[in-house]
Formats: sequence, C-alpha cells, structure tokens
Amino acid sequence: MEKGIKYRPDIDGLRGIAVLLVFFYHFEKVFLKSTFFQGGFVGVDIFFVVSGYLISYLIFNELKNTNNFSYKNFYLRRIKRILPVLALVIFFSTIISYILFIPDKFIFSKNSAISSWFFFSNIFFWRKLSTYHAEESTNLPLLHTWSLAVEEQFYIFFPILIFLIFIYFKKGILFSIISVMIISILTSTFASFTYPNANFYLLPSRIWEILFGSIIAYFQIFKDKKFYLTVYSKLFIIISLILILLFSFLANEQTYHPSFLTIVPVLSTVCLICFCGEKKFFVNKFLSSKILVYIGLISYSLYLWHYPIFVFTKKINLADSNLINYASIILVFIVSALTYKFIEKPIRKGKYNLRNLIVFVIIFSVSMIYLNFKNFDNLVNSDKFSSKITEALNKSKSEIDCVDQISEDFCFMGKNDFSNQIDVVLLGDSVLNSLANNLKNNLSDKKYRLVNLSQGGSFYTPYGRYINTKSTKNRVSEDQDLVRSKYLNEYKSKKIIVIGAKYRQHLKDFTYIYRQNSANKLSPYDLFLNKDKYFSRGIYDAKEDFKKMLNDLLKKNQVILIYPFPEFPDNYLQTIHIKNLLSKSGFFVPKLELKSKKFFDLNKDLIKLLDSVKHENLFKVYPQSIFCNNNNCFFEKNGRPLYSDQIHLTNTGAQLVNEKILKIISKIDY
Repeated sequence: MEKGIKYRPDIDGLRGIAVLLVFFYHFEKVFLKSTFFQGGFVGVDIFFVVSGYLISYLIFNELKNTNNFSYKNFYLRRIKRILPVLALVIFFSTIISYILFIPDKFIFSKNSAISSWFFFSNIFFWRKLSTYHAEESTNLPLLHTWSLAVEEQFYIFFPILIFLIFIYFKKGILFSIISVMIISILTSTFASFTYPNANFYLLPSRIWEILFGSIIAYFQIFKDKKFYLTVYSKLFIIISLILILLFSFLANEQTYHPSFLTIVPVLSTVCLICFCGEKKFFVNKFLSSKILVYIGLISYSLYLWHYPIFVFTKKINLADSNLINYASIILVFIVSALTYKFIEKPIRKGKYNLRNLIVFVIIFSVSMIYLNFKNFDNLVNSDKFSSKITEALNKSKSEIDCVDQISEDFCFMGKNDFSNQIDVVLLGDSVLNSLANNLKNNLSDKKYRLVNLSQGGSFYTPYGRYINTKSTKNRVSEDQDLVRSKYLNEYKSKKIIVIGAKYRQHLKDFTYIYRQNSANKLSPYDLFLNKDKYFSRGIYDAKEDFKKMLNDLLKKNQVILIYPFPEFPDNYLQTIHIKNLLSKSGFFVPKLELKSKKFFDLNKDLIKLLDSVKHENLFKVYPQSIFCNNNNCFFEKNGRPLYSDQIHLTNTGAQLVNEKILKIISKIDY
C-alpha cells in the first residue's frame, strides 16, 4: 500500500482478484482458446479504479495537510514503483525475442519494447494492431503494457492540474473531476460504436475509470467521509462481487468496452473499495485472506511477467504439451514472487541507493533510444538463421513485381505488347499475392500478361461488403472492388482468372459482418441490438454471393479456382527457427505437420461450397493434393520451407502450386 495511506489488506485482495482475472483470461487466450474467462480483461478496469483511488488519496492528502505538492517526491515514488521491474521485463522480453523471433517479428517486438519503456505502447498497439483481441496479439510479449502506458500518461498531467485547481479554484476540484468523467464516459460510449480499437487503448476513453477512484479519495480526504457497514452496504458488497465475476464470464471481444456497460464493474469496484475496509463481513474477510493479499502484493510483478512468459512458452512448446502450458503458471508465480522480494519491495523501501537507481534509469533510457536507431536490416543474413530460412525470408520480402499500376492497390505485372495476349488475373487476397512473382517468372511474356487484383485482407465481393461488428465501417475501401469490377468488365482482353484466398477469413470464421449492397445500411445501434442475427445472415449471404460472383465470371472467362490451403498453427519460418534452436540444445522436437483429418474437418463446409460450383469454363486446383497425404499435411520439402507464415507460401511453395496452375493454363484454348 502507498505511503501515507492506512494499510488495507482488502485492497490488495482486490488487486489480487484483478490480476487473476487478467491472468486466466490471457492463459486461455494463448493456450486454450476457451472462453470461460472471456471477459477477464475487466481486471484492468479494476486496476484503473484502485490506482485512481490510491494515487489520488496521496495527492489529496498532501494538498490538504501542506497546501503544497511535491512533484519531485511523487514522480520519484512512481519511478521506484514502476521502472525497475518494467526494465527487467523489457530486457528479458527483448533478449528472448532476439533469440526466438525471425527479423520482422523481432523488430516489431523491439519497437513495442521501446514504446513500453517510454509509456506510449497503448498508442503503438492501437496503430499497429487491428484489435487487442486479434489472433496476432498472442505473439506480442509486451502487449499488456498498454494499460501501464494509460496510467502513466494520466499521472503526467493529473497532479499538475489538481494542484492548479486546488490553488486557484479549491472548491472546483469535485466539479472538475465529475465534468471530465462525464465527458470521458460519453467519449468512450460513442467511440465504442465508432472507433472501437482506439476506444480500447487510448487515455480519453479510460480517464473516467481512474477518476471514479479519485472521487472516493476526494470524499475521504476533503469531506472526511466514512463508509460504514450496514445491511444495505453488505448487500451492495455481495452484488458488486457477483457483478464483477459475471462480467468476467459473460463479456467478450464483441462487448462494447469501455462504454456505459463498463460502469457495472467500475461501480462494483468503487463499492468494494468504499465498504470493505472493515473485517466484519465474510466478503471483507475473503478479500483480506492471506493468499489473495499476497497475490495482490505481487500483482505488479505478476502482471508484467505473465504475458511474456505465456507467449514465449507457447513458442517453444512445439508439441503443445498441456503439462508445459500449465507449468508456465507455476513459473510465472515463482518469477513474480522472486521479483517482488528481491527487486520491487527493497527498492520501494529505499534499500537501494536512489542515485544509482536514477543513473540506471537514464542508462536504460539511452539504451532504448539506441535500440530505436540501430539498423537491423541485415539481421536476416546473420548466422543465427539456417541458410534455408535466410533464403526463404529474403525471397518472401520481395515486393510484387509491378510494371504498370491499375490503382494504388492493383497492377499489371507485364506489358501488353503482343496481339492476342491473354491476361492471367490473380483475384483474391494476400494468399494469391504469395504466388504472384513466381507465377510471373514462369509465364511466357509473349502469350500472357499477369494482372494482380489481389490485396491482403480484401476479398472480391461485388455484391456486398464486410463491415466492422461495432462501428459498421467497411473492412476495406469500396474503391478496391470498384477498380476490380471496372477491369473485369471493361477490359476486352481474353482472361484466365485465378481465384483463391484464406477462405475461412471471408466465408466462415470472419470477424466482420457481411452485408449485401441491396440491404439497408446498418447503424451501430442496429448492431448493438441484433448483432447475432446480422452475423448469421451475413455468413449465408457471403456464401451465396461468392457462388453468384463465380458464376458471373464464368460466363465470359476461364476460371481457375484454388481450394483452401492447409494452415500451420503459427508462423512457420519462425517455428522452424525455434525447432532448430531446440534441436541443437538436445531437446526432442516433433515433426511440424498437421493432421490431414484436422485440415478436412476445418474446411469441409468450404470444400462442399466450392464443389457445388460447376461449369465447363471452371478448372480446379487442390492444394491438399500438393501439401497433404492421407495422414498429414507438411510444410517443407527436402528441407526447404514451403510456407513463410501460417498460410502464405515461400517461393518454393508457390512453385509447387503454380506448376498446377500453369498446367491448366497450357490446356486452355482461347
């Protein structure tokens, strides 16, 4: 507990509950893919309220007793509290990332480490990630530091503003806090519908949660308010604890959060802080129990350590052993307990020289700045990677070999210099982009021109669009399909259209809602009330429109339809690198394969959909016949990687698929 506040074990117990909710939410997310603690992220909201209460209590108490405020002492306390453990976790994460990650993943991790140290990681992840709950977030060891950045950004200006209000407008403190709270709640509610990703990460949408804690401190310090246990307050305590637990079980990534809905766990936390100060009730005794209090005491170390340890364990546990996964829980608690005992606690109690601590912080900051400017462009060619990984990485970095632009997103990959030249058109998402350069190199320039109408995350949907499940904004620019349609309908050249994609992302497991162009435009309010209905309808419409699009194209064109590709569970090149490291160290490493049955079970609905489309101008390519046998799907051949990540192909993998495509093209007689 912070100096100047009477120690309350129940608040440490509340911290314990908060960190456990986040802990098990992340454990499920990284290892289990289950949804029992799907709303465990509410633990962060509890932390915000508790932090706002404790820090505001310190500030208000000093202002009341001294009519002054020491910024020096305040920020020295923050430095002692926050930076030593944060530096240790960042150092560990950066070193392990350098060892385990391939270059682009390491550089991302390195940049996130820099943003974490300088407390703008919430802005960094907002700009770089589609959403906090996205699949790629389980590969980012410092993702969780966004909440720390929000807190520290708040504490940069909050003491200064409160001090100025106290000096010049003392009676306006409560009014100012409530005014900012109302604005922030309205902002978060509006943004949860319109800018959900920014809403989750950024300070303006989170201030109100911290300020709820400040209000408790205000009444206790300036109004000498006492909160007593009564029959009603006991009832409030029970209801509050139940509501927090229910929110952690029932909320999910589709919940509008933070928003007016978040008032439920926030007010519940306020109630527990107000009325659990006395050990006269079983909930108070529960919060003050030794185990919860201890978890609360180590909660800062536990919060910082758990996510990088989970992420790195997932990376090295190639056999996906449940024993190793669950062992990571024990490891997190051991490391956190040791960090608390030997670093966090002694530094906070002043057992280390303050001058040395400041020097350390300066040196570490300079190191982070150096890391920011250090050039890692040649990392791919270092000895840490095998020659075959280096070759695959270098070729996977190649840009699409365009000759003339059709638009900002699409291009001609050859010139139309010969009569009767046939356009081979790639129409899909980034999966087809990974075929493009190799296919161009194997096509005859005199007979064919390659046209690339593929774009990452973008599927050709001329009769509809994918919209965000909260904001209703389009997933991609409508201009992309307009450009595609214009070329397909207006260019009079003969065409062989190659269609392929990560179909699950567009026709099955997509996290957007598909809406036909003829349907009424939805408002965020419509989605809030009827999201499940629109989502189910969207899956049906997307499949029907896909078949319609295929049949329309087949009327005037030859079409090569590529079936679903097997998907590796993680970034394949990175996994090979980790496999090599483990093998050199003498560890048993399983074969990096996928059961064929799992592939077919995952894609049977999509295969059935593609099988239903038949036409004399339709030709089909089956990647499973290339990458799978009766038992397993494999992702390398003769030691050469066929995949660069989960689904995109290396040049070697593209060559195998393109051989099938070229064989079909050679038989098409225009």
